[in-house]
Amino acid sequence: MLDLMPSESTTRFAFSKHDAVLVHGTRYQPVDETDKAYILVRADGQGVAESYSRTEMARLVELGHVAHERNAFLPESARRRLELPSEMLSTMGEKKHRKAKRREAVVLAFLALEEEGRVKRTDASIQSALNDIKVRAAVFCSQRSACDENAIDPDTLIMPKVGVRSVRRWLSAYVKLGLPGLYDAIENRGNRQSRLRPDELALMSRVVGGYLDDRKPSISTIYENVQ
Repeated sequence: MLDLMPSESTTRFAFSKHDAVLVHGTRYQPVDETDKAYILVRADGQGVAESYSRTEMARLVELGHVAHERNAFLPESARRRLELPSEMLSTMGEKKHRKAKRREAVVLAFLALEEEGRVKRTDASIQSALNDIKVRAAVFCSQRSACDENAIDPDTLIMPKVGVRSVRRWLSAYVKLGLPGLYDAIENRGNRQSRLRPDELALMSRVVGGYLDDRKPSISTIYENVQ
């Protein structure tokens, strides 16, 4: 879907330098934009920079000759961060916020100990430092955070129950996605488009459709035919 920017005359498209723009099937990367034109270079590095006037680009879009892939040239982790708007978190209940806060506390505790040189990102090192991580996490849990603005009485500190695998999993999610990665099922949101090409989908649909045949081929047969 193309992003539009309001203009008093010709439609202006919001192309980022991290986007991919397909014109007549050729993949380009935007490198600059003037008041009158878009400057694109081929994604394969071939040829020289090409310019399309705003009027010409609007016409190509109208004819269906342009496709826009947002953030196509961003690293996967950065792209996923952008697919997780902060507004999404505001729709979640208090229970999920509390759970995310505990996970955030564990991650922050690990990172603090790592900075002090007291733990490394290995199972053995995390296991040996697990008690220190829990104690430090309990302190972080008592403080205000992005997940929960309420502080807790220090006299009621409770150490979270956590194991080595959980520390590694939450740390990885936090590094990749930031705070949203610590919320349940967040990592499953975002771009759900198929990674299969149109010709592959057509082939698969034709073979899988055979399951509706009156002779009812087995699922294993269908799988072999797809392969």
